[in-house]
Amino acid sequence: MAVSCGLITTGTTRYYLTDHGDEDDVVIERLKQIQGTMEVGDNTVLIVDGEALAVTLRECPKILSEVAMKAFRVVCVRMTPLQKAQVVRMVRETPGSPTTAAVGDGKRLNSDLIINLASNSVIQVTHI
Repeated sequence: MAVSCGLITTGTTRYYLTDHGDEDDVVIERLKQIQGTMEVGDNTVLIVDGEALAVTLRECPKILSEVAMKAFRVVCVRMTPLQKAQVVRMVRETPGSPTTAAVGDGKRLNSDLIINLASNSVIQVTHI
């Protein structure tokens, strides 16, 4: 979806914060590595999954917020709608009140509703 919508291109620098059954400290260390290496730029993306989000929101939410704000885009994968809304709210509550956009695939309109309500704008992709 992120590639189809142009959020990720061949030149995009990707930072993955995913949990593949890792211990919490491994996920936290990965976030700290990203924090230390990510450059602010207009072609960066933080890709975060639900498991890693749960760990980092619980253990180091300020670092997660800082990293998310350094990235030009944040792509949420394998997350519940509530978790996606948490990311949107985290971004919207940072100084400067950045604009957010939710992109949905049109397959789960009810589950997309939560994140759509949290976002400034909504892009709904439908399949014809």
